[in-house]
Amino acid sequence: MRRFRLVGVLAAGFAVSASGGGLALAVGEGVGFGDPVLGLVETGFAAALLGLLLLWQRPENRMGALLMAAGMLFGVSALAAGALESSSGPAVVSEAAFAWIWLGQSLLVLVWTSIILALPDGEVGSGLRRGFLIGASVCAGAIAVAGYLFAGPGQAPEFPPADAPAELAGPLAHLGWQ
Repeated sequence: MRRFRLVGVLAAGFAVSASGGGLALAVGEGVGFGDPVLGLVETGFAAALLGLLLLWQRPENRMGALLMAAGMLFGVSALAAGALESSSGPAVVSEAAFAWIWLGQSLLVLVWTSIILALPDGEVGSGLRRGFLIGASVCAGAIAVAGYLFAGPGQAPEFPPADAPAELAGPLAHLGWQ
């Protein structure tokens, strides 16, 4: 039981740190309180802290781990959005953030679908639910990979919200298919 608590505390620390880093980068570039990037930060904080509370009180319930995973993914998405907003930093950081903004959304779909299907006890349940989860994950992954590969210069998905610099594009953007 102690191991679950330690992992929960470390995961919550990571999620909060990533969200805070994204917030610091975004605010450093003049992002205001109405900016959608702040929604990622809020969701990352809330999901991580709720996951930590559930893991602390009931480590056998998988819902805490799912919420913690959601908090970590939203935290990394906030960090990636902040890195794209920031004009400073090496090009490799911007390229990694651009890839995460496109590809990370498929992981968010997987985790949120798992949370919805696992309510309230943390168990996904029947084979039909698991099949739906696998199918949704495969479809979301395929769409995210295709979107990233063929993303035009400065093109970012609607969610997670981020402004990509015009010099960033997907590896196959030169083919012109969008």
